[in-house]
Amino acid sequence: MESIYYNRLQFSLVDDINDFFRANLPEIIKVKAILDQTKLLFHLPPDCAELYVSQGDRVYKIVMLSADVDKIPFGNIVFVPFKKQLDIYSAEDGYPLAQWKDKKLVYSRFSLLFRKAEADKLFTKIVNAAF
Repeated sequence: MESIYYNRLQFSLVDDINDFFRANLPEIIKVKAILDQTKLLFHLPPDCAELYVSQGDRVYKIVMLSADVDKIPFGNIVFVPFKKQLDIYSAEDGYPLAQWKDKKLVYSRFSLLFRKAEADKLFTKIVNAAF
């Protein structure tokens, strides 16, 4: 498993996402594409995917929220552009469900049933957006 040091970082919610996407950072296009693909995959309305940025590092976290009134978090995607790393979390765990490094799946906790069904392929469009 790749490092998950970013779990010790402080993250801030991006309040004005359109202003943020106008920033002149090299990874902004990828962050926007990951966010868009996440919304498509999980059928999320715009207000059910929150973007967070780490303070000090340029690490990005997308928190996926249920579309009901309670807006309960059900998962996270963490993108570490300078390490070319993408991690997907279920809300129930503090460890990634799957990790990709440079488009290659390097770690997963999928059960044998889900590995046989190639569950990692569900995330192909998000992974392709990142790398």
